[in-house]
Amino acid sequence: MGGLPAARKGDKLVCVGPPDTVSEGSSSVFINGKPAARMGDGTAHGGKIVIGNPTVTIGDGGATTKKSKAAKVEVPEFDLDKVLANPELEAIRAVNIDPASMLVDDIDSLFKEGQEFINNPTLAGAVAMAVTAIPGKFSDEIVDELPLKKLDRAMAKSLRTMKRFKVPCFKPGSKLKNSFKGRERELESHFARQLKHQENGLNDLTVGEYIENRTRYKEIKRAGTGMAQEDFRKIFSDELKESLNDSYLDRMTANEAKKEAESRSAEIMENLAALHDPDMIAGGKDNVSRMGDKGVNSSLGSQWRSQSRLAQMDAQAQKALETLGPDAKMNVSLERCPLQGKK
Repeated sequence: MGGLPAARKGDKLVCVGPPDTVSEGSSSVFINGKPAARMGDGTAHGGKIVIGNPTVTIGDGGATTKKSKAAKVEVPEFDLDKVLANPELEAIRAVNIDPASMLVDDIDSLFKEGQEFINNPTLAGAVAMAVTAIPGKFSDEIVDELPLKKLDRAMAKSLRTMKRFKVPCFKPGSKLKNSFKGRERELESHFARQLKHQENGLNDLTVGEYIENRTRYKEIKRAGTGMAQEDFRKIFSDELKESLNDSYLDRMTANEAKKEAESRSAEIMENLAALHDPDMIAGGKDNVSRMGDKGVNSSLGSQWRSQSRLAQMDAQAQKALETLGPDAKMNVSLERCPLQGKK
């Protein structure tokens, strides 16, 4: 009633004098089981209610509402043909944001946006879910103003990962076991640690980077048979840096692309060198000291060439490239073969 709580017969009143209660009320209008109180109704101590809502009256025959002239709205005649012929008028726009009237449509819209977000988790999808209940053109403007595309690229890159591929297991060879100066437990510790280094180095690469590096290595190796190890590394690194720079120019300035290419190529070269695999990149031997035991490195390097480990990994990377794109992360598992028994 006028935006304020209604009074009822029997409700207590706050008075300047002694406490009082409403003693009169309507005989036909009840609020929560009690007669509704009206302006002019009396109190137990002989007083009267002197304030009320002038637009709502409650009599013994029921309640009536007086219409306010200020609330009258003139609605022009709607011409559908004119609107369809002139879409710039924007005459067909949702304007009702009352939650009760939008509830069913909003639930359906939120469900659809939620399914889309699950299938393709992007920041744009998250925002679409958040503003789906906002009608009209305003919500579109919100989405357009946010730098979502740039953020989505970074988010997508972190979310897309190739299906986990378990490379055929590795184990210390008999030659390594016979030559290792230490207990078997120490040998296993060295082997497991270096295997993990190699796994991390591979999984830091994107699928596109992995495939491009493998292809470039084969091409350079065929063209420069007998090439000195350091010369090979220099040529490989330069070509990698140039390729990365070209790809970054699509979304960066020339200066930014150059810096990013230099930084990323250095990371990739370090990771590839840590693999100690002649079929991946020349340059493993001169990094043996920082990686640990030389015999363990040699044993791991030789095993990459057997059981078609590289060929299988190449095939999995190519499959991921076709389904997820070049920015998907590599996801391989390098494990030690199960022990036959503890000693």
